Amino acid sequence: DAAALSLFLSHAHLDASRIGTYQYSDLGVALIGEALARVYRKDYRSLVVGEVLAPMALDGSGLGNVPKLLDGRRDGEVVPHWQYQALAPAMGLRATLSDLSRYAAMQLRPDTSSLGAALLLARQPRAAAGGGETALAWQIVPVESDGQTWPLLWQAGITGGFASFIGLRTDRQRAVVLLGNAGVDLSALGLALVADRAPPSAPPKRLALIASATLAYAGLY
Repeated sequence: DAAALSLFLSHAHLDASRIGTYQYSDLGVALIGEALARVYRKDYRSLVVGEVLAPMALDGSGLGNVPKLLDGRRDGEVVPHWQYQALAPAMGLRATLSDLSRYAAMQLRPDTSSLGAALLLARQPRAAAGGGETALAWQIVPVESDGQTWPLLWQAGITGGFASFIGLRTDRQRAVVLLGNAGVDLSALGLALVADRAPPSAPPKRLALIASATLAYAGLY
């Protein structure tokens, strides 16, 4: 919670050798969210609903236990939904495929949204990162199209039982949204679809173990 976050920060130290270099940080995103909530004098959940979700009519999205929440799976087993307090700004938002598709469409045509200026501001490059650039929660990689270089924007998330991906190409007015209720990274597949590359190989199927056979081989399965 906020008290535990404040206590942690009172003892945290920055690694001086890392200052000026890019590193994605869930804690950093959570701190931005906490700072914004304090500026607006609201809790973060109310702030997101009032300033972002409601103006964009993303009615199926929110923080916490939103309606129609599917079971998540990891290693073939149903796992509990992760719950967040102070780290909610970094990884606590839940959405439907319909809402993310609507959000992607507004990203491709910011002029159709009342938050168009904010959408454009959020995608402006802020620093070099991993062979491309990073913006406000967007990763940006260059792609070639018709002899020119265009930005491909993407972001992906993964928790214990869920994964998500969203990618945009304004040069082709194309967006890809992927949602999965398993803890398997979707970024390689999503980037291949957005960038017109061959998709990665499917992961190998998990084989069921026969109980009687496992008894003959001691070990961790």
